[in-house]
Amino acid sequence: MVVNALAVPNTDKAAEFGTGGSSSDTAQNVTLSFNLSDGSLRPDQLRMLNTATGQVITPSLTSRGNGAYDLVKYLGGGTGELFWWQLG
Repeated sequence: MVVNALAVPNTDKAAEFGTGGSSSDTAQNVTLSFNLSDGSLRPDQLRMLNTATGQVITPSLTSRGNGAYDLVKYLGGGTGELFWWQLG
């Protein structure tokens, strides 16, 4: 599970412990990097749960060469995505 834990920013710069904001206010891109160079896993074995539909999908990874792959996910603050490797 990958979570954007940035959920309550301090929007009042005058208050040290002020809080506020929404999921969209605290959204950010999260980059997941995978080293698959040992051959024990393939990029097409990564699975993700689509939170909108509940369906299992295979996300597209971007190859950086030599078995290195990246996946960039845009996550709202306080939200997460579930990933796992489909083995066998």
